[in-house]
Amino acid sequence: MTVDTSKYPELADIDEWLKSRWLKLEDVLTPDALESIKSEVVALLEGKSPPEFSKDSELRFFLTLVVIKILGIKSLLQRFLDGERERLIRLLERETEENVFDIARALGLNMERVRSDVTRKSSKVILVARIGFVEYLTATRGVNEERLSLKYRVMKDGYVYLSKEELALLLANLLIERGRRIYEMINEAAMPEALKNLAKGLKAKRFPPCMDALMSKQRLNEDEAANLAAFLLSVGFSNKDVVELMVQKGLDNAEQLVESLVPKPKRAYIPENCESLKRKGICVADCKVRNPLQYYFGSLK
Repeated sequence: MTVDTSKYPELADIDEWLKSRWLKLEDVLTPDALESIKSEVVALLEGKSPPEFSKDSELRFFLTLVVIKILGIKSLLQRFLDGERERLIRLLERETEENVFDIARALGLNMERVRSDVTRKSSKVILVARIGFVEYLTATRGVNEERLSLKYRVMKDGYVYLSKEELALLLANLLIERGRRIYEMINEAAMPEALKNLAKGLKAKRFPPCMDALMSKQRLNEDEAANLAAFLLSVGFSNKDVVELMVQKGLDNAEQLVESLVPKPKRAYIPENCESLKRKGICVADCKVRNPLQYYFGSLK
């Protein structure tokens, strides 16, 4: 069986996909296609899950990665891949064992089918696959998934045994890592201007000039860091990503700063109002709003 890449776009080679249809990337960037990708990225920016791909999933998956790469927002990539991981797990758990093994082979895994059962917490678990110990370690290297840890696995005679649910989890994470590699290999400079302009428009509409300016600075003072961190947390960036960014901007107390800004019951920290930002020299343009968040959320409408 050939794996259906419309269901598993991480396994598609976009160049081959286009070539098989006698197309170039520029040919498929119609106004409708661009608007569709824009809607999906906007959903991610708003913290929502975009609709699942249906038609031309391989192309839409790739184009979404391209726009995220051009935008350069790491938390957006993680949000996209987290949603994709959950979709893949649900999909793989419903697949037949034969199809799951075809996907494993497409990922380069030397997996053997078995049939045995073990008892865990008074429940019977059916094991359907085994993979060599060393190959399992190699396959899961760099995969950040506690449930795939060896301490949860059945091991015997140099093999690691997996149930169908565990195999689905392994394959979903490997597909996500493959998607991450596709992202890393994207050369945004070589992408068509239509995609660059789409990303540029999204970025310009969402980040107020003051926050864009702070993102561009190599080092931030305490006021700048506190306001940028509060803004990013308010619009959906993860604590981890904000801490990493603050470290890059030269802050020694990045973790403490972010922790102090995390919303708590009946208390939420937001950037200072524009008048205060003007007094501190952070404001760089007259945006006709009272707060950077008003600019951001108003521009999403």
